[in-house]
Amino acid sequence: MRETFTPFGRGFYLRRRPGRSPAWVVQYDVGGRTRRKSLGDPSIVSLDEAAVTASEWLLAVRKGRDPIAKANADKAAAIARQRADAKRRGETFGKLATWYLAEAEKRQRQRTFAETRRHMTQHAAPIHALPVADVDADVIQALLDDIAETSGQVASNRCRSVLGAAFNLGMKRRKCPANPVALTDPRPEQARARVLSLTELGKLWNIASGDFGDLVRLLILTGCRRSEVADVSSPEVDLKAAVLSIPAERSKNRRAHKVPLSQPAQRILKAAAQRQPEAEGTPADARLLHAQPYGRNKAKLAEAVGFTDWTLHDIRRSVATRWAEDLDVSTEVIEAALNHVSGTKSGIAGIYNRAEHWRDRVDVAERWASAVLAAAAQDRGLRVAT
Repeated sequence: MRETFTPFGRGFYLRRRPGRSPAWVVQYDVGGRTRRKSLGDPSIVSLDEAAVTASEWLLAVRKGRDPIAKANADKAAAIARQRADAKRRGETFGKLATWYLAEAEKRQRQRTFAETRRHMTQHAAPIHALPVADVDADVIQALLDDIAETSGQVASNRCRSVLGAAFNLGMKRRKCPANPVALTDPRPEQARARVLSLTELGKLWNIASGDFGDLVRLLILTGCRRSEVADVSSPEVDLKAAVLSIPAERSKNRRAHKVPLSQPAQRILKAAAQRQPEAEGTPADARLLHAQPYGRNKAKLAEAVGFTDWTLHDIRRSVATRWAEDLDVSTEVIEAALNHVSGTKSGIAGIYNRAEHWRDRVDVAERWASAVLAAAAQDRGLRVAT
């Protein structure tokens, strides 16, 4: 399908483009240039409403005015007034950041908010003292460049997203005149594709130790996200039913998720629960594993196993790949096991197909645990032999 314009009057069209929503548009020539302006989606703006607006614009053109240029000038003047008002009030970016963090804490998950706060209080600290009206695209770009140099491309992009959200909300609440982040570009990121072999997973199983080692082993057994395992508490674990219940508030997609526990996973969680202090005042929902600091512990483990080009999240990808390639598990079962709503369960299928493939997932959990234990035993034998 190509772009089409259906006329509804002189200079007034319905525009259709591949992959885009249709839109009413007004088109006119001024100063030797063709100007075109969208008047809204037909599902929101009626034909009569769009026709009235188009008539007003075209009347202005006949009187020698350029409505688009006037709209742009009015917008620029409004931004200038807001900047002047912000300077008079002594509004700084630091004040905007403090206000935004208070708003974000109300609606973000705990882990997400921790990252938002880190970006705002640490990465964006160099611009806190600047008047918010003076924080333009050049200031933001320089800040993002510095973050990329010291903390990497990904950190720069994540901070850019947080800053953009803060300025967008600030504009809606009349706390800042514009969003300068919109005039900057995200940095290219290379999607991770590291898949650990079963042999490598067996080596990790053997060498990982302490609570962090239990975290790694549970990640290998379940394919869960780090936070889903690291923050697990006793009420979420049912050893009799062999089920880990992850509540919606701890799930990335806000969907409660049940994870079948293989026998090795049950033993790990039972031992972790037995290590919990029984002192008075200890909350019943206290986390079972104390695996932090993750970065430092992962670096030590990576050095010990002899391969460093992996992350904790790579374990999740590796488990899914090993299930598909080594155990011949279907895509539907893998997505159900990982609590994914994508691929075969996206869109309408994701709304109406709630099958959890529970029996298949229980079978996969036990077969996978056997494969991992066999790889670990083989690794121990090879290491002893050498």
